[in-house]
Amino acid sequence: MTSQEKWIALFEQVAGRKPSPMEFKAGKESGFASDSIHRIVGLEESSEPIATVEATKGEESAENQVTQVIYDVAEEDFDQEDSLSEDSKEALQEAEGDDIIYDVSDETYAEAKETSFASNEQSQLLTPMRDHSNEVNAVSQHASQAPDAQVEMHPTQAQHIGSVKSLKEKQTDWIAAFEKFVGRKPSPKEFKAGKESSFDLRIINQFLGQTSKKAGKPLTDKKRYLYIAGGVLATVTLCAYLIGNHYYSRESVATRYLETSGKLDKQLEYEVWSDSQKPIKESEVSYWKKSKSPKPELVDLISGNTMVEVGRKWLVFPDWKVAVQPADTTISTNTKDMTITINGKQWEKSDSNHFSKTVRLYPGDYHFSLTGKLDDQEVSTSSKQTLKGNEHVALDIAYLSFTVNSNLADGDLYIGSKKITRLSNGKADVSNLAVTKNAKISVQKTFEDASKVTSNTYLIKDIEDGDSVTLDAKGVLDRDTADQLLTAAYRKLDAYEDNHTTPDGLTDVFQGGATNSMYKDVVNMIETNTTNAKNRPAESISFDDIDVTNVKQVSAKKYVVDFTVVNSFYYAYDSKFKNSGYYDDKTAWSVTVDYVGKKEQSDESNSYFSDYRITGKASDSKLINRKDTVN
Repeated sequence: MTSQEKWIALFEQVAGRKPSPMEFKAGKESGFASDSIHRIVGLEESSEPIATVEATKGEESAENQVTQVIYDVAEEDFDQEDSLSEDSKEALQEAEGDDIIYDVSDETYAEAKETSFASNEQSQLLTPMRDHSNEVNAVSQHASQAPDAQVEMHPTQAQHIGSVKSLKEKQTDWIAAFEKFVGRKPSPKEFKAGKESSFDLRIINQFLGQTSKKAGKPLTDKKRYLYIAGGVLATVTLCAYLIGNHYYSRESVATRYLETSGKLDKQLEYEVWSDSQKPIKESEVSYWKKSKSPKPELVDLISGNTMVEVGRKWLVFPDWKVAVQPADTTISTNTKDMTITINGKQWEKSDSNHFSKTVRLYPGDYHFSLTGKLDDQEVSTSSKQTLKGNEHVALDIAYLSFTVNSNLADGDLYIGSKKITRLSNGKADVSNLAVTKNAKISVQKTFEDASKVTSNTYLIKDIEDGDSVTLDAKGVLDRDTADQLLTAAYRKLDAYEDNHTTPDGLTDVFQGGATNSMYKDVVNMIETNTTNAKNRPAESISFDDIDVTNVKQVSAKKYVVDFTVVNSFYYAYDSKFKNSGYYDDKTAWSVTVDYVGKKEQSDESNSYFSDYRITGKASDSKLINRKDTVN
């Protein structure tokens, strides 16, 4: 039977007639839902169950006039929860637990619980009234098993049952029917609702939906603990993942790596060789010494190929490492039986005149030396190099004779890191020196304040036997340049003497300008002998015959310059003294001069002395002699 046919059959049983065209249309619009019949025939929807009963006809006895029960199990036509009143829903919610505690004052309720529904079941089930008996019985049988079944009874039949049965029997039957169709015992609130309706079986319809909401068994302590432990484990796992994802990120690893800069043992934990991506062994850094290589920037590490992912941490997180390009260095020599050392540690001994071997080194500064005896002559040569990649260090022996000239007059001559000799007056002669082709030659000078000056360098391989090599250091003040500097200084002082005002461009010569101690001494002498003279003021003062006698370098950028100058005081004819003429005082004193390098553009920018400044007096001036021409 189709849903339409079922609906028409139920409509006839509820209304006692066939539906009108308008009623049929309304039923069709509702999808032939069984719970729409009461609304269509004009019955009010309430918390009471949707039930229809068709009274039996004929002369059957009251015992046979039993209620016909029709179960509508079409799940698509009946929305259980929407059909329940608010009180019914609250009752269902209270009944979800396994254990139901009844607190009902009626003593008959206890007896009713013990009574089986079996003895009264026949009185509650109705025989079919029409030719649809098979369909109705099938529906009734299915409704007894369906959780969403509705109990439909005709009002006249329900009243008849109430008249023949006592209240106790109705209570017993109601409880048994509730257990059968709802699948559980009624709650106290549900029992109270049944009692208030005189145990009308139709009210059970309100609670049928509860069969699909049977409460599960309470959790055991073991399961509860398992659920809690599972939740905690999931939370800990999530937190660990988030923390690990940050801790092992490329930027975090790069930041920690930078914090280890200068600590090689810690640094190696974050490094691998760029060509093999294998960890760097301690043996491969045994010859390395801390060098002044620039510290990498964070932006360089987190971009490009500076860092590589070499695997996974904990099978989840990326394993980032800093890729270091190895300095695979090939060392060779043309002399047998020579001991080769790297940064002071013995490496190998040459076993032939064509010795060549490669060693993997960590990038940095290295000093290679070759020592031994050749033709009864002790040979000791070296080469100092900064290694950044694949390099070749040739420690071949050669014999050279050459001359060295330098502006570091008393500097020391070095080949590699080995001191050969000291220069005298800026010159040294080297004869039959055993050297290596890649060795560098330079002149160095270390001062009392530990500052150092190094000349330009030459590779031995660029020097021919008998050559003359000039190894000058940048910024060394020579005598001629010092003379030009002092001459420029006295031009400024001449300008002051003319106008008794501070001249322009004073700081181009005097460090500190008018506060310079040498400048202040000369200005004070001018004022004392002219404007502030107590006896006879000089008409003018000039400065002649400036002569630098010695330049001594006292640190990398500081010099002491000794010089003499003639201060010429001119006295015009004075009627009081009846004479005129000059006093020429030759004085000697010292000043300090600093190398400052190129500064901003000035009037003296193109001068040889523009890289230097007079920083003050080194000693007070002393009168050497006086020439008096005043008559």
